[in-house]
This record gives sequence, C-alpha cells and structure tokens, in this order.
Amino acid sequence: MDTDDLDQVEKQIHELLLVCVDLRKENEALKKCLHQQTTELDSLTQQREATDEKVSYLLTCLGPSEPQDE
Repeated sequence: MDTDDLDQVEKQIHELLLVCVDLRKENEALKKCLHQQTTELDSLTQQREATDEKVSYLLTCLGPSEPQDE
C-alpha cells in the first residue's frame, strides 16, 4: 500500500468512528425515551387498576340491577 491508500483508509476509519459516535448518541436517546415511556405506561396502568377497583366497589355498593319494565 502506498501513502495515498493509507490516507484513504485512515479517512474511512475516521468516518466510521464518527458514525459510531452518532449511533451511540442516538441509542442513548432512544433508551432514555423508552425508559420515560415505560415509566408513563406503568403509571397509567396503576391509574387504570385503581379506577377499575373503584368502579368494582361502586357497582358492588349498588347491588344487583333489576330489569326495568317499559
């Protein structure tokens, strides 16, 4: 290999390293976003469970419904 070939390989390696850095940054941002969404989903799931419990309790308090004559 001559000097020009080595320079070209060095440039390509440098470009690949820059791509790797960009991909790592993007990966970290996606991990953070996923963590936030997971936390939000967990919170919404807990709220839904609490609401379901309240609805179930209220329905129990109302007792069995009787069919109404029209």
